[in-house]
Amino acid sequence: MDPTSAVHEAITAEMRLLEPDLRADPTRARALLAPDFTEYGSSGTVYDRAAILDLLQHHNSGPAVRHRPHVHHMAGRQLAPGLVQLTYTTSTTGHRSLRSSLWRQDSDHTWRCFFHQATPTRP
Repeated sequence: MDPTSAVHEAITAEMRLLEPDLRADPTRARALLAPDFTEYGSSGTVYDRAAILDLLQHHNSGPAVRHRPHVHHMAGRQLAPGLVQLTYTTSTTGHRSLRSSLWRQDSDHTWRCFFHQATPTRP
């Protein structure tokens, strides 16, 4: 896959992960997260795939939290064949984070996130 297509596929998958309906559905969210997924959250907490799926399901249930953060400055680059890094900023009311994700194309050609880091910054 050429670098432009790889970055596009990873961005598309990342944007899907930000959708509240997908985040609230563990089966659909699990399909986009690698079994060895790790997240360093903006709170400083480190999550594995099971923990983040549980958090997403509970955080995104109920009508009050069903919104997607505003995404700014999404950029990506192919680090190697089948490996893409994405960087962007998210903002919600009173919160802003710098974000970085690593996406890997698995043997079934599905792109899955295996690392994500969120760093809080000034709103």
